[in-house]
Amino acid sequence: MKTYHAEVTRDGRSWLIRVREIDRSTQALRYKDVVTMANELIEIMDGVKDDEYDLYLEVHLPISVKDRQARAEVLREEAQRKLGMSFQRASQLAKSS
Repeated sequence: MKTYHAEVTRDGRSWLIRVREIDRSTQALRYKDVVTMANELIEIMDGVKDDEYDLYLEVHLPISVKDRQARAEVLREEAQRKLGMSFQRASQLAKSS
């Protein structure tokens, strides 16, 4: 089975998707559409069906997003220490009330 690798980067208000194996690009307005757009590009350009290949995404986030992710992780760990329970357990308890 053939494998395709898609490099995904934020480009202004959209996501740029570059598929190395076919040396082509496309874009998606929302992140949730990245896989669909990559699949459509591969299927159109290489004439394959979705069950004939594997797709791997390599997402490159902007530094500002990586910084926010790191800060969120720190805050989550602090909250877990203060509560004495995991984030998931706190979420379960909040939903059950």
